[in-house]
Amino acid sequence: MQKLKEMEHDTVRIQVPTEDGTEVREVPVEEVVPGDIQLIGSGDIVSGDLYLLESKGLIRFCFCFTGESIPVEKI
Repeated sequence: MQKLKEMEHDTVRIQVPTEDGTEVREVPVEEVVPGDIQLIGSGDIVSGDLYLLESKGLIRFCFCFTGESIPVEKI
């Protein structure tokens, strides 16, 4: 359980609307609310539920929950 705690992040990157379009802001995870668009990239760890809107070459690692020994590509 300690290893999972060490993987936690304190902040996430979200896309927010502005008068000129959108911008990316880094906010504490406690401030993320339903409807926020979270930006994830290579090496990021997602520790909550979210809908995937778009991806390119996504591979997920579920070994800490399922015991998988290799990554699983999601299509």
